Amino acid sequence: MEVIGERRSLTRKFLHLLILEQLETLNLSFGTGEIHYGFQFLLRCKRLRDLNLSYLRHVEPRQLLSIIPSLSSIVSLNLQMTCAIDQVLEAIGNCCSHIQELNLTSTLVSDDGIFRMSGESQNDGVKRCQKLQRLIVTETRVSWVGALCALRCFPEIRDFDFDKIFQVFEHLDPESEAMLELPKLKLRSLYSVSPCIRGDSVDAASKICPNIELLSVMNAWIGNEMLYKFMQFENVRSVTIVNNDGMTLDYDEGVLPFLQVCGPQLENLILNKFTTVNLTSLGGSCPRLRKMALCNIGSYEPKGNAPVRGLFRCLTALELWFDDRTEFTSKYTLLQLLLDSVHISNLLVKKSDDFTLETLREIWGFNPMRKLARITLEECHSMTGLVKVDLGKCHRCPKPLLTYAKYLPFTFISICNYGYINLLHTAHEHAFNIKQ
Repeated sequence: MEVIGERRSLTRKFLHLLILEQLETLNLSFGTGEIHYGFQFLLRCKRLRDLNLSYLRHVEPRQLLSIIPSLSSIVSLNLQMTCAIDQVLEAIGNCCSHIQELNLTSTLVSDDGIFRMSGESQNDGVKRCQKLQRLIVTETRVSWVGALCALRCFPEIRDFDFDKIFQVFEHLDPESEAMLELPKLKLRSLYSVSPCIRGDSVDAASKICPNIELLSVMNAWIGNEMLYKFMQFENVRSVTIVNNDGMTLDYDEGVLPFLQVCGPQLENLILNKFTTVNLTSLGGSCPRLRKMALCNIGSYEPKGNAPVRGLFRCLTALELWFDDRTEFTSKYTLLQLLLDSVHISNLLVKKSDDFTLETLREIWGFNPMRKLARITLEECHSMTGLVKVDLGKCHRCPKPLLTYAKYLPFTFISICNYGYINLLHTAHEHAFNIKQ
């Protein structure tokens, strides 16, 4: 259905032929074609387990309510950017006992909807949606009250995307008798964009949620000492830290001590908006990093020294977003991060005039990058569309790249008109496959 939908509008005829009784997965996202017929035919799908209705803004709540009773076997339901309301959540609680994943991003649901779906507002003693494992309520009217209800009423919930999650833990006392009687929460991720995070809420979260693996703190006006609180999450594997506009967090005094404690098990790391980052200490503290993104960093240290070997050996994906604040050449940064990254498969570099063929030659002399699958270059003006031809001529080009230089997925963003003309000419001359 998705393949046909990319070619032409899905009319009533196609929907009648494709939406069959034995269907288990259905994607009606974006409402391509006569979607109202799709809702009619959907009622025949009694075995449906995965349904995507995202971005159907023109579908009224009553239409959504009409199909919920037929979704008794549903496991995953995506209602992102729809007109879902609290009554829809109540119907889900009554009819979808097997649901495990529910996406409510950018909908009209509120705290009352969470209470209705969980059965708290009915007072009939029936617990609903007890198999729910992932709930997304970002950009909704759900407050900490509804979020707290979700954590208390859905015992299997592991991933809860609520952007002010630490507000919930401000109202939970892990030492109270009520909390001591309850089992620990199974949450694996904490995601926060709140400008204020209290220390006692972090303490409570670490005791109530001992299995946290993903930690994301963005734009919070906190001091370096607050980051020390997050050291209590012993099982964290993925960390995102986005500094606030006031730059109250410092790498050396805040981030580095945290990484020295939690870094040995870290696999994913994103750092954004920092005055400086020391690559030597970062690599030494996080030996198992597989995916890393460094964005809007003012300067990288140590400056201009020979790269320290043996760091970042496990990297498979790397994003470097240089900006106009970067105080010195980015060549050292590229060498330090890539010389020993033998497993690198995806590379993105933005705004680096030092990402040249000569730099690549120097890196390839030590690291052939035999697993490299994709390179994305944005505003790297020293690289042009002729780089693929240069790859073939380069005597240090690793053999795998030399073999499939024509097919290596390069992405060029903001290329000048002259470079674009040269790229098209080179593509025609060497039979490259160019997708515009």
